[in-house]
Amino acid sequence: MAGVLLLPHYAPEADWLAARRHGIGASEIAAVMGISPYDSPFSLWWRKQMGWETDANPEMSTGTWLEPTIADWYEENADPNGNLAIRRAGLYANPDRPWQTATPDRLIYLACPACDGGPQQHDTGTCCPVQCRECLDSGIGSKLLALLECKWVAYSWDGWGEEGTDEVPVHYRAQALWQLDVMGVDEVTICALGPGGFRVYRIRRDETDLCGMRERGRRFMDSLAAGKAPDVDEHSATLPILRRLHADIEDREQEIPARIAEGWQRAKRFTGLAKRVEARYTAQLREQLGTAKTAILAGTKFASRTSNDTLRSSK
Repeated sequence: MAGVLLLPHYAPEADWLAARRHGIGASEIAAVMGISPYDSPFSLWWRKQMGWETDANPEMSTGTWLEPTIADWYEENADPNGNLAIRRAGLYANPDRPWQTATPDRLIYLACPACDGGPQQHDTGTCCPVQCRECLDSGIGSKLLALLECKWVAYSWDGWGEEGTDEVPVHYRAQALWQLDVMGVDEVTICALGPGGFRVYRIRRDETDLCGMRERGRRFMDSLAAGKAPDVDEHSATLPILRRLHADIEDREQEIPARIAEGWQRAKRFTGLAKRVEARYTAQLREQLGTAKTAILAGTKFASRTSNDTLRSSK
């Protein structure tokens, strides 16, 4: 069953922000699952509760700017004969789970031979996709084939498999599965632009994974309704939320449980030791590399020099 349109792509930003607050979007389900590099369950929960939005970092902003270019490349190269109509998408909800939402980058339909499914004009002058008789007969508007996600890979293809496979970073896979579940299709194409050019990957429906994701999503929404936040964790997104929640500093004392106090003190000692050990082995590894870019062990890559000459782990 196809997703229910909540907002068209041209809706005001304020409407989008309000609608997204009350559901779990495809870019958020990875945080719910604890596999997002950008959000933790704790940070996402509090952003939902407080209505806080994530500030776009330079990488996210660049990806947004590149999205139309990546979509255009895919349409020109994957469909040279014009058999597909690739259109922008709005905000959709799963018809059975209204809190399960998605905003695909593009929708992929069968093309209409008469009008190519393109926008037509209302009497009011507002431009929106209106299907002609041939559109309805040939499938566009009534037969959504797949979804297209456009990704920008900033630095390296670490975490990505061979082109044409479904081997993508785990948080992107979760995003794609959530989207196809909302939209009632069986496939999401991910077109990624990274070092060396474009790559195309395909994610197909996996009911086993989706069952677990739906259940985790339902429990997360229940916790929002109950006002019970997830436990704090070590994710890099958790501490900034705690700082925001407790921004004021009061001149008073607070008794701390022994396990937390002792654990923090122990971790600080270990951190100092770990930094010294890392610095020693980094220097030794850099010496062994010489002018080489990639470090291997028994034929397997485990580190490489970046463009600014720092060492990046491949694990």
